[in-house]
Amino acid sequence: MPKVAIVGGGALGREIHSWLCAAKAAGAPLDPIGYVDDGGPLMEGFAGVDLPYLGMIDALDIDKFELAMAIASPAAKKIVGDRLGARGGRFVTLVHPSAVITHTATLGEGVVIGPQAYIASHARIERLALVNSLSGIGHDVIIGACSTISSQVDITGHVIVGAGVFMGSGARVLPGVEIGEDARIGAGAVVVRRVKPGQTMFAAPARVLLEGSD
Repeated sequence: MPKVAIVGGGALGREIHSWLCAAKAAGAPLDPIGYVDDGGPLMEGFAGVDLPYLGMIDALDIDKFELAMAIASPAAKKIVGDRLGARGGRFVTLVHPSAVITHTATLGEGVVIGPQAYIASHARIERLALVNSLSGIGHDVIIGACSTISSQVDITGHVIVGAGVFMGSGARVLPGVEIGEDARIGAGAVVVRRVKPGQTMFAAPARVLLEGSD
């Protein structure tokens, strides 16, 4: 059974630990054995989390472990993921046992799918993207690499989400909309039209908060 080191020791790291434990209990060959974080032993003192701190991220002997990404920030996730990948790090694809993944959906390396999420027909979730709990990814949707989709997000059919996008809890994206890379969608926003790369959108319907580039 692969020994898995969690990359990130914050709140998401604790969530990923619980999801790994649930997956292991359901028969997945994943054994969480510790975590790394440049901020130190951040999980210490939390009830029910008995996971050793393995040290700084770059000090991890990646030949001994597979990796589970637990960094929410798309930019930081890309930096750390690329750095570890260049050293030969292998990221596990983690699906909580309560999630529903249709047989025609595609999950890339290191993708994490949270509890009760739904990934519809022919959706594609790319490398190191996170789809958090209770979120729905519609048919033919593309979620770009290193994006973070928070809880209770509704992404309807034929939406394209670029790489490095962060989408806040409860956001909704209407069919066929394209969201450019590195965009930020605020919690509860309803996105009805194209979002330019780097834009920040909020409210319902979503309005421009910070301009991006074409």
